[in-house]
Amino acid sequence: MKIAVAGTGYVGLSIATLLAQHNEVVAVDVVPEKVAAINDRKSPIKDEYIEKFFTEKNLNLRATLDAAEAYREAEFVVVAVVGGSLAFYSEDVIADGYELDENGNIVETKTCVATVNGVEYETLAEAIAAAQNGDTITLLADVADSATINIAGKNITLDLAGHVISGICNSSQSSLIFIENNAELTVKDSVGEGKITFAQGASNVGWTIDVKGKFVLESGTIELTGSWSIGYAVEVRPNSWGSEYTEPSIFVMNGGSVISSDGAVRVASSSASTHKNVSASFVMNGGYIDAAWDGVFIQQSDAIYDDLSFTINGGTIESDLNPVRVYGPAPTGYVNDNDCISINLVGGTMTYTGTETYEWIIEGILRVGGGSSSATIVENGEVVVSSAIAQSVSAPNGYKWVETTDGDYALAVTAYVAEVNGVGYETLEAAFA
Repeated sequence: MKIAVAGTGYVGLSIATLLAQHNEVVAVDVVPEKVAAINDRKSPIKDEYIEKFFTEKNLNLRATLDAAEAYREAEFVVVAVVGGSLAFYSEDVIADGYELDENGNIVETKTCVATVNGVEYETLAEAIAAAQNGDTITLLADVADSATINIAGKNITLDLAGHVISGICNSSQSSLIFIENNAELTVKDSVGEGKITFAQGASNVGWTIDVKGKFVLESGTIELTGSWSIGYAVEVRPNSWGSEYTEPSIFVMNGGSVISSDGAVRVASSSASTHKNVSASFVMNGGYIDAAWDGVFIQQSDAIYDDLSFTINGGTIESDLNPVRVYGPAPTGYVNDNDCISINLVGGTMTYTGTETYEWIIEGILRVGGGSSSATIVENGEVVVSSAIAQSVSAPNGYKWVETTDGDYALAVTAYVAEVNGVGYETLEAAFA
């Protein structure tokens, strides 16, 4: 067995001498004279037994000044140093989880997960607390089983840098990231494969990102996984249940992905009639949304007071249920006849991949809802469904299903030649009929 012994004082040299009877031992010291004496089988200290073993025993023992070489080849290292510094130790033989500090002492390694302006932090919460307006927090490692991450009162960017932030929904944690008090959080991923993911746990009501300020997604993935009663990857709501927020809530998606096993994005109002005239909006300029439930859900409460809006200028929404769904209260709920729900679909692609049938409404602004009724809203964007859906669901007035090159069907505007009582017809014969 190869053994290295650090230090050749009374303790170290005694141990090295005894072990050298049956093992290959290398004694390490920083004093050249002591090393030379040991190799000449002369004890550098006055000890009757060591001197006797040196002259009478066949010892497999040598001494060296090269600590790195001795420790690198050793199966065991015996440290026999009183006081002083371990600066001569080689980092090659330091155990995992430990390192040499600036003084040469062996200390436990600090694992840093994020950096801000060149300063590293052990926790993401510490990095967020240190970040100032305009700063970028860059992840250095994955952050697992995270508690709720609060972003309040500052404008910062989070660069995932290819890493993952994950958490589990439970009774005390309904969101993974909570943005509040006029805060603005921009998420990007400069490396690729970066993700913020929230899993259903003891509680099945929650959202990965809870927006009570402004959230901008440039790149990276926002994910919700598990089986949820009510779950959305991004929740945009100016008022929480029973709590008042006077500032608008905004989600701007310029790129990246929002992936959900339930709903992807919900733009919602409060249930409290005392919290009113606050806006919540979602603007999608690019990126990709994939949802098992609603791609985008615009949900106005029965006590309608908040202005809710959704605009899509680009990107793709795929949903197994509704690419875009709107819930609106009865018309009597409007305040001063305001248009409280605004839908503006300028571009982009929406694909319905499910099998259930539902109603299509083509309107830039939803002015009536009718209690608990819901509908999918489209305007100028592209709506694509399977051939089975196109055959079973009638296109709304003024539109028709047109087969695409992929065998699916897209909603297209119908060219009318005549109109009867507000209903357009493609042929004069159909209008007379």
